[in-house]
Amino acid sequence: LLTVGLRGSPAQIAVLDTETLTFDIVTIGSTGTIAGHQWTSPNGHFTFAAFEGPGAGVAVIEHGENNVVLDILDYPGRPHGVTFARP
Repeated sequence: LLTVGLRGSPAQIAVLDTETLTFDIVTIGSTGTIAGHQWTSPNGHFTFAAFEGPGAGVAVIEHGENNVVLDILDYPGRPHGVTFARP
């Protein structure tokens, strides 16, 4: 799995299956937003993708079926950085 933040508006990421070379484009923000960085969990089930602009935040994307945006975590301004820690 490869995720790529696309720098257009609205904020989107490309999710590429590296075995089949098929991909999905996932919109993570509204008009006027732009994608930042993204981080995929070690097991490949989730990606956390930051975006800037109106309603800025971090999108939580589940890769199981159709790369669904599960939630948007509000983060006003310019979110940058996510840390993954095992409990």
